[in-house]
Amino acid sequence: MNDPFNSAGRFTIISQAAQGRRAYNFWERSCAPTNLTETPLLDARLRDMLESDLPAIMQAPFQCKEKTSAAQLDCAARLVRYASEIPVYREKYRRAGIAPGGINSWEEFRKLPLMTKPELQAAYPEGCVHSSVKRDTCFQTRSSGSSGVSLRIMVDLEAIATDTLQGVRQYSLQTGLQYRSSDAVANIYTVPWWTNAIGGCYINHFISSLISPAATVDILNELQPEIISLYPSNLDALMPHRKRWTRDRLSLIVTHSEQSTRDTRRGWAELLATPVLDEYEPRERALGRPTHSR
Repeated sequence: MNDPFNSAGRFTIISQAAQGRRAYNFWERSCAPTNLTETPLLDARLRDMLESDLPAIMQAPFQCKEKTSAAQLDCAARLVRYASEIPVYREKYRRAGIAPGGINSWEEFRKLPLMTKPELQAAYPEGCVHSSVKRDTCFQTRSSGSSGVSLRIMVDLEAIATDTLQGVRQYSLQTGLQYRSSDAVANIYTVPWWTNAIGGCYINHFISSLISPAATVDILNELQPEIISLYPSNLDALMPHRKRWTRDRLSLIVTHSEQSTRDTRRGWAELLATPVLDEYEPRERALGRPTHSR
């Protein structure tokens, strides 16, 4: 993997780097219907943002603490203002005595009432989708249901594109800035990720989590990805098959969506001779560098 920053400290794009590699979707091997959500509109927006927004997204974690904290508070305040205009949140804030219009400090943020899955389920979609959202241009999806409750979610194109680019930043940080545009990620998910590439780069393979562990290892041996993203329970299920799992190109495994302890991840990492980090653990380090999650 190459350092994605040039000598001037700017993020560089290797447009031809992924030539010869294309994304694969192994949903059909689970005997489930195909569920691809990629659209030409999303692809076009990602291509634009790759050059216009990715450099700033990549530099954000390296800002000074004060600037980062101020930006985080500003973002939180905008989210609270936005939520205050959504019926289910507006009513909950009203009952908690939260004035509409946002927050001005982290102390005020910590006073916000927590929203539960049952509340959002009961309000979906009329009561928990902002009136400004154009639903005909949104994607509808759902959470993994690993907690026992699956949550339906509606997201717009801009959110998907931003989250996809933040994923590029996450993998770059978790590999010690060694993630490059020619590298491939194998996502072992419930449903496919929104897009399988960005302008032919940053390949995202999809393997259904419904496939048996043995079949999953067969597919991973075919793909030889540099990074794997999956649920902790799926990784644990792969461990009995590790002796026939070829990992020559594998540099990172990322867990998410379910809880796993740091000791458990260390154990997996030792057995697989590959770093195993979690999306939501900002203190973990890969190759001596701090990691951040999207």
